Amino acid sequence: KADVADFYLNASLYILSSRYEGLPMVLLEAQAYGLPIVAYACKCGPHDIITEGVDGFLVEEGNIEELATRIKQLIAQDAVRKQMGQEAVKASARFDEERVMQQWINLFERL
Repeated sequence: KADVADFYLNASLYILSSRYEGLPMVLLEAQAYGLPIVAYACKCGPHDIITEGVDGFLVEEGNIEELATRIKQLIAQDAVRKQMGQEAVKASARFDEERVMQQWINLFERL
């Protein structure tokens, strides 16, 4: 029986074509597995996770041609895809459980 990790481990990139998101956990998971991301730059969510051109691409919302172009770019350019994947893993550390819990503790102590 396959679990979610198997899908991430067998992927080369992650595409999120939603036009509205909060804080999409799937993007955090994809980064933790070293996947560069292509997503629409919707009002909130992907902007908080993806650093444009570093660990993925943020595409103008609704611009299907640009979305396809960025996907094809990552498919064609192994070195770029792998570099972005390495940066994605680094970026995912911002949301590490211990780090986030420490931020909560710091907040409560300040209050």
